Amino acid sequence: MPDRDHRDDGVEGPEVAYPPLSEYRPQEVPYDPSRHRELVRSILAIGSIGLVALEVIGFLWMFAFGTRDFGELKDLVGVILSPSIALASAATGFYFGGHK
Repeated sequence: MPDRDHRDDGVEGPEVAYPPLSEYRPQEVPYDPSRHRELVRSILAIGSIGLVALEVIGFLWMFAFGTRDFGELKDLVGVILSPSIALASAATGFYFGGHK
């Protein structure tokens, strides 16, 4: 068994005495959700607004190129776009309401 003071890696330098492994204790840092809260709020708000924008672009595309007639498109807008706008409104309201 090699001597603890002997280094066999060919590097010269001061010997360092490390404490035994039994003396190491994990550091307990309490969880702080405020670090990630703002990021998640902004992702949700921007994502919901982006979803509404994509839906509007899709409906305009369908209307412009005639893939659906106006009656079908009106029903689709009512069924799909209305809940998405409500979701985006709630998400952005929550995002801006959380600012102090």
